[in-house]
Amino acid sequence: MKSKVFNQELIAPIDFENPFVIDNIIKEKMLIHLDGEYEIKAVNLSLNRKDNYVIIVLVELLN
Repeated sequence: MKSKVFNQELIAPIDFENPFVIDNIIKEKMLIHLDGEYEIKAVNLSLNRKDNYVIIVLVELLN
């Protein structure tokens, strides 16, 4: 099994109270290009030096 890390900087403000917003960003912007099956192992939200949020996702590729 191979693992990969993806990250996405969030420039526009988002609604953190709605869990579907983060889920949509992960699936539609970060992982849309993956062809095979994968399993999300971890999701982290961090701030960068410009005070923008960054979503970091650890994915295990299953095939």
